Amino acid sequence: MKRELIIIFMLTVFMAYSANAFALGRFAIGPEAGFSYQTNRDPTGSHIEGAPGFGFGLSGVYEFDREFSRVAIDYAITVLRNTGYRYRDVTIEGVTGTYRESILAFNWLFGGRYYFGRNKWRPYAGLGLGFQYMRRTGTSYRDQFNEPLPNPPVHSHFNIAIAPQGGIEYRPTFRWAIGAGLRTILSIRSSGVIPGVYVPVSVHVAF
Repeated sequence: MKRELIIIFMLTVFMAYSANAFALGRFAIGPEAGFSYQTNRDPTGSHIEGAPGFGFGLSGVYEFDREFSRVAIDYAITVLRNTGYRYRDVTIEGVTGTYRESILAFNWLFGGRYYFGRNKWRPYAGLGLGFQYMRRTGTSYRDQFNEPLPNPPVHSHFNIAIAPQGGIEYRPTFRWAIGAGLRTILSIRSSGVIPGVYVPVSVHVAF
């Protein structure tokens, strides 16, 4: 009985401390948009190419207070559109040609970050974990004479993603923050890691 009481007491103290920390913390949310460079593999999985594009979405940050004031939890939901993929010398069912496509990617990321300093300009570094759904669009397959070939069967990909990140925020007041970051999105597939880079600019409003 004594052991159970000690456990209950410890849990009560932890919950009270956690509630107090969240009540005093800073929660901010807002839109983001920026430049994207995403790679992908052709339908056979033997070639990897990259293409530029743009992205937009919604992101948020919860920053703790007091001794944990440099630690924050963040999340981001983004849509990336990349066009102009071209894979040369792709052999499908005995026919060699050039395969082209565009990519629409959806990212759901959740992680943490650490702020360096407490001034108006606040650089940070962090790590996120989540998922990436990648859908192929605008596909075409042509031979060396630029004649159309039957489109190969393609499918979308839903994979776990790891996202190291870094950036800087400018906070003129407690309520407002303007940020610029660099987010590397590493999508993990059975054929290997599919890297991508996203450079978002965000505007957050704190509550």
